Amino acid sequence: MKYDIIIIGAGAAGLMAAHAAVSRGKRVLVLERKTRPGCKLLITGGGKCNVTHTGDMRSFVEHTVTNGRFLYNVLHAFSNDDLIAFFGRYGVVLAADEDGRYLPADGDAKDIIDALLSATGGAAYGYNARVERIEKIGDGFMVHTDKAYECASVIIACGGASYPATGSSGDGYEFAASFGHDIVKPRAALAGIRTAESWPYSCAGVSLSNAGVTLFDGAKRMYRERGDIVFTHDGVSGIPAMNTSSSVHRCRTPVLSIDVFPDESPAALEERLMYLCAEQPKRTIVNMLDILLPKMLARVCVLLCDIDGTKRAGELSADERRRAVVLLKQMRLTVSGLMPIERATVTGGGVAVAMIDAHTMMSKKIPGLFFAGEVIDVDALCGGYNLQIAFSTGYCAGMNA
Repeated sequence: MKYDIIIIGAGAAGLMAAHAAVSRGKRVLVLERKTRPGCKLLITGGGKCNVTHTGDMRSFVEHTVTNGRFLYNVLHAFSNDDLIAFFGRYGVVLAADEDGRYLPADGDAKDIIDALLSATGGAAYGYNARVERIEKIGDGFMVHTDKAYECASVIIACGGASYPATGSSGDGYEFAASFGHDIVKPRAALAGIRTAESWPYSCAGVSLSNAGVTLFDGAKRMYRERGDIVFTHDGVSGIPAMNTSSSVHRCRTPVLSIDVFPDESPAALEERLMYLCAEQPKRTIVNMLDILLPKMLARVCVLLCDIDGTKRAGELSADERRRAVVLLKQMRLTVSGLMPIERATVTGGGVAVAMIDAHTMMSKKIPGLFFAGEVIDVDALCGGYNLQIAFSTGYCAGMNA
């Protein structure tokens, strides 16, 4: 069975590559190991599928944690404006939320998959098809599942190693390595942060709105963001924590600092504590802190500050008050690691970009072999950036294969 192009993976990158290739009149086969396409797309953004962002290309590169400059060409070749127009042609209206993320206006990720499938109407699909190996034969390739398929070009777009239940099992790295490509060790990116301290366990499920999150490596600030966070059984999660996680691998001694009240200076926060103590002097200190904090976190705070929470607020000493202010402005947690790569939103690492042509996505080692999406050593922050990267690299691979 002969084709012009075989695409391995029916995710965002693979489907967009199929669209681009079919639009050129190519005979295309898409091989997907799951029983349906777009499994990871369906769970992106909590099922709402934030496909891109409102930012310009410079903003996209700045929000790409690893190898952002590598993406300049593909992002210009197929930009967020191009993506919005593409979905519009297939009946999907995208709307930007308050954070600049573009999502289907009706909130249904399935609309995205339906549009992509409509755009690849001329392609053949093989589901439940696990690719075992790719063989170079003359000027083309033989792709082996339980059958053998011959083609002129192959596009590897089978994702990273996160959420393997969606079909991303890391096979793409093995295929690339078999042809001599360097693989940057895969790692979790956009994952919950684990901490050496055990107290977050007692606050599991407690959330903080608009907290300041800063990552330090020793005294050096590595990353900073504000937003809603949530304590987990073994650390911290939420979008700011997940974005921060992408920089943890660059640290030798990573420490997370949480500012519970980023809009207040230490002096202003201390003045507010003084006012509360004076206004309700007979309340216990822990109950007074309940006014400022979620109840479970208030109980943890008095323990961390070495304050007797049963004391009356009017008895809080100046030194105890200052200790509380320092904690609330700089709640430090030692980072012990991240959630496993299988539970990460995105995989960092992958096929080294030095071995990929930045204009075409073709391998510099093997003519006719292309890469697209998460299998490449490129990862970005939350907000639709990673999906735009998948669509853009997929489009360029499909246009050039």
